[in-house]
Amino acid sequence: MKASPSNNGNPTDDMSMEIEQKSRAYPIWIDKQRAVNSNSRPYGWCVSEDLASNVESPKGLLFVKVHKCSSSTGAGVTLRIQDGLSKRLNQPNQNQTAHAHGTCFAHYDHATARELRFENRDPSQSFLWSIVREPAQRTLSHYFYFDVSRRNDTATEDSILSVLKNPRKLWLGPNYQSKYLDLPSQNEKSSSSTERIINGYDFLG
Repeated sequence: MKASPSNNGNPTDDMSMEIEQKSRAYPIWIDKQRAVNSNSRPYGWCVSEDLASNVESPKGLLFVKVHKCSSSTGAGVTLRIQDGLSKRLNQPNQNQTAHAHGTCFAHYDHATARELRFENRDPSQSFLWSIVREPAQRTLSHYFYFDVSRRNDTATEDSILSVLKNPRKLWLGPNYQSKYLDLPSQNEKSSSSTERIINGYDFLG
């Protein structure tokens, strides 16, 4: 953005601005015409559970399920993509295992990207995505879901402030979502978690 200031260095109401805006945060991932052709395999992440079970190089459709960030909805979307693609590619599920509809493996459980070692994933055979939420809304949602609904706490202004100030409530700590999504690297000191997340994920909703 460029602005033309007034003579004394302060912006004026009639300043001229040039703004460059990108239409999307991520590039188009796949050719739709190829996707409907069952004779081709444009989805490199659609791999079998046996192939995806190698923790040294995670593969498959990988959803990092952050608490209270539409995580159940995201998991449902992951399962529908997994199941729908398996059917389109005419690869019926032989074993009916919990995480392998057809031969397309998907991960959609609650665990951090660091715990799952997703930083070691094979980008050519995986699709990594997640959903983020405005931090204050996510924190309050987490509090009401776990402390009020499950532990029968009384939600008052004082009780909320008390919980927010409790250092043992790790899920309320600063940068909770960044820590949950972060992909550690050997040069962590030279990059921020935000950079690693933006560069390391295929899609963030």
